[in-house]
Amino acid sequence: MINLDNYIGSFEEARKKKLLKTMDHIPAAKEYSGTYFINVGGESYFLKVASSKEIFYKMYAELVSEEFSRLVNINSTKSNIVLFNYGNNKIKDYRYALMSKDYRKDNYTIYSNKEMYEYYADYLESKGLYNKYFDDETNFDSLDLIWDSYYYHYIDYKDRDAIVENKVKEQVKRYIYRFYVMDRDFHLGNGETLDSEELSLTEEAPMFDMDETFNPLYLYRNNSMKGFGLDDPYEDFNEFLKYSDEGTLSLAKNMHDVLTKDALISTIKEVEREKDFKMPDEYKMTMIALYSNHYDKVDEIIKENIKNKTR
Repeated sequence: MINLDNYIGSFEEARKKKLLKTMDHIPAAKEYSGTYFINVGGESYFLKVASSKEIFYKMYAELVSEEFSRLVNINSTKSNIVLFNYGNNKIKDYRYALMSKDYRKDNYTIYSNKEMYEYYADYLESKGLYNKYFDDETNFDSLDLIWDSYYYHYIDYKDRDAIVENKVKEQVKRYIYRFYVMDRDFHLGNGETLDSEELSLTEEAPMFDMDETFNPLYLYRNNSMKGFGLDDPYEDFNEFLKYSDEGTLSLAKNMHDVLTKDALISTIKEVEREKDFKMPDEYKMTMIALYSNHYDKVDEIIKENIKNKTR
């Protein structure tokens, strides 16, 4: 495990040397003391520092979800757990933190899906059209808002239609994946794009912020992007597949064939080996049991939708 003492010293020292910058635009969840950009060896990284002095379940979940996504060719951040002195050289306060490579690029602007929706909503409001499309029942963390938001956002780009189609397909793929890993925090703000308006170029940022995956509370207080905005994520996923084309159903089926229970067990072992730590048995048992039950429910949904589409 990396000890950041060897690279940047303490939190206080890093601030004085201007190696650390608070991510003010991203509020830290209660489990974290703060989120930062940090310069380590001349490279920029994201850093989420734990509030407690232990590695908790969600930190392991993030690492497993990132590695699991590679089995279905989805680009995600590659995080490590590091040790960080959150105090100073006299009063040491060691915490564990999640650190991943900064994916920002020079001459590219980052927009979240939430920002793109808000710009589109402002446009509709200025034209007096907002109430025609949205009401109090609208789920604002939904796939339903993506297409039109993108179409407005990329209005001045060459090949706008192709750009929007590819981006929507990627969001659908990520929605399916993050449903599989029981992510209860996949909202519009947790998806970003890097744009160069001058060059008419755009690319998806890697998936990030997946520490709410394999979550026992998945069925409760869930704000994940939903295809139909239903309270029950299984009912919502079923409706999503029901109204999707055969290509999307095939994508979900192929993902189901790859992301098996055994694949999860192998991924946990790979994360332990690669990151050089051992996940507590209690956490492993919780994660595997949750996923096993979830996988069986998804299996029923997939089979039912395949049967209905072949009638």
